[in-house]
Amino acid sequence: VTIGEVGGGADFFPALTVEPSGRISIEFLHSRYYPNQNDNLVDTYITTSVNNGDSFLPPVRVSKKSYDAKLDGGISFYYQGCSSVQGKIFPIWADFRNEDPQMRPDVYFSPITMVDDVSPDTWSDNVYVLNTLNFEMNNTLDVRPGTRAIINPSSGLNFNGGSLNVNGEENNQVYFLSQSESNTWNGISFGVSAGNNIEYANISAASTAISTLYNNGANIQHCNINGGNIGIYLYRGEQEPYANIPATIKFNTILSTANTSVLVDRGASGIVLQ
Repeated sequence: VTIGEVGGGADFFPALTVEPSGRISIEFLHSRYYPNQNDNLVDTYITTSVNNGDSFLPPVRVSKKSYDAKLDGGISFYYQGCSSVQGKIFPIWADFRNEDPQMRPDVYFSPITMVDDVSPDTWSDNVYVLNTLNFEMNNTLDVRPGTRAIINPSSGLNFNGGSLNVNGEENNQVYFLSQSESNTWNGISFGVSAGNNIEYANISAASTAISTLYNNGANIQHCNINGGNIGIYLYRGEQEPYANIPATIKFNTILSTANTSVLVDRGASGIVLQ
C-alpha cells in the first residue's frame, strides 16, 4: 500500500502509531511545495487508515509553515514521532522555521482529532472529518479560533435542529478544507435550526460552501469562500423555521466559485446583505 502521494517532491522519515481499534496513523515529511532537489523546504504530514492498513485517507498537512530541514545537516529529521489514542493523533517534530542563527530548532506539536460522529461538541486545533455529520435536535457544535477542519470529499456538515457556532477571530481564523485538492466536499447546510453563527472562517473547495433557510436567523460575517460551485445559497423551504428572522450576510469575500457567489431563492425576502 502506497501512502503519501500528495503530488511532487519526496516523502520520507515516516513515524507510525497504531491504536487497539486497528486505526493506523503515519507522520512523514514531504517536500511537496518545493519539489526541486535544490530546495530543502519541507512540511509535516499525517495520513490515517481506518481499515487496518488496507488503504489510507488523503494526507493532511499539519505544519503551518514550511521549513528548511537541512540547516543542521538533517539531524532534526530524527526528532519526530507520533502517538494516538481514541481517535486523537499527536504528531511532534522539530523544525527551523524561525531560522535561529545558532542552528537550534524549535519543537512543534499539532494534535488532530478524528471525527466520524457528532459526539465531540467542541472542535479545536486540527479536526479530520471522515464522513457526513448530521447535527439534529440538541446537537450544538462550537468551533474555536484557529481550528482547521479537514473534511472528506463528498461529505458535509448538516444542521437540522442542531446549531453551529464558529468563533473565528480576525487574527486567528477558522478553516474548513477538503481532504482532496481535486474533489470538493458538500459544505455547511442549515435547515430548520436557529442560533447558527459563522464568523471569520475560510471555506475552501466546497460544492456549496454555505446553504441556509433564508429566515432562520443565520449570521455569516467576515468569511472568505473560495472554490466550489456556489458560495452562499439562501433558500425557501417546506418547513417553518424555529425563528422567522432574516439571515445576516455581511463583510464576506467570495472568490473563484464556478457558478454563483450568492444565490437567493425567489421569494426569500428580508435578508441583510452587505
